[in-house]
Amino acid sequence: MPVGSYGTLWEPSRAGWFSIFKEVFMTQQKPDFSLLAKKWPSSFVARQEVEKFTGGMVSVKYLANLDCQGLGPKGRIKVGRKIAYSVDSFVEWLESRACLIEG
Repeated sequence: MPVGSYGTLWEPSRAGWFSIFKEVFMTQQKPDFSLLAKKWPSSFVARQEVEKFTGGMVSVKYLANLDCQGLGPKGRIKVGRKIAYSVDSFVEWLESRACLIEG
């Protein structure tokens, strides 16, 4: 039998680990940011405008760091020294990183 933290015995059947896992991870709701896309006046979001687009939830520097790591929104474009994202890909990326917290 596996030993849990503090030396106690842990039995998966008693802990109901799958029901907890299912409740936390499989039924987690995602917020819908499509309203942001509908209200945005352009089909692109410049990186410098990301804070305005998200209401301050994502900073310009944070997004630049994620882009360098390959974790930012897909399909970014560069015009001169400026980086921009299509609204659809940015919203999709934002929704993939967000979850609703109830309580």
